[in-house]
Amino acid sequence: MCAIFGMMIKEPDPSMVGKFFNGFAHLQHRGQESAGVAYSDGEDVWIHKGMGLIQSVFGRDLTKKENVIEEIINKKPLMIIGQTRYS
Repeated sequence: MCAIFGMMIKEPDPSMVGKFFNGFAHLQHRGQESAGVAYSDGEDVWIHKGMGLIQSVFGRDLTKKENVIEEIINKKPLMIIGQTRYS
């Protein structure tokens, strides 16, 4: 099984990313093997994906000293879509 969840807004709003991940996390049971998102500011598109649960793919990566969700917020996306996967 897999799950797909997305959101789109007209003007940049940092709270949209939090709302997206809240809804996206509710679909975690549909796929627990990997997760990925594509997001866009209307001009550029970025992708982040990885193996594991949403929390481990998008939480703080202690080896890289980064927080993917903060990085997404800083890009000011107008649209974001995510997928969880279970093969």
